Amino acid sequence: KMIVNISSIMASIEKGAGPGEYIYRSSKAALNMVMACYAQEIVETGVGVVMFHPGWVQTDMGGPNATLTPTESITHLRASIEKVGFKDTGKFFNYDGTPLPW
Repeated sequence: KMIVNISSIMASIEKGAGPGEYIYRSSKAALNMVMACYAQEIVETGVGVVMFHPGWVQTDMGGPNATLTPTESITHLRASIEKVGFKDTGKFFNYDGTPLPW
């Protein structure tokens, strides 16, 4: 059993810190912190918790110059989600399954 959250690389202080979008960045960082703490709280239940960045996607927010179509993002996310296990609980990943720094 796995709780999967869609976050954003903009939540990463190391990778996503930059000017602008303070509220969006803060909300995604808060999501990650809450879920990382929750992962520790429920560890004994055997339910894992992970966070994923969907990539820069061609949506209203991402715009037409984004590098991924929605279908590409979802395809990568589904494959990556299939590969995570309980050992990954509390971690943050890119859409392609590579770990992301907090």
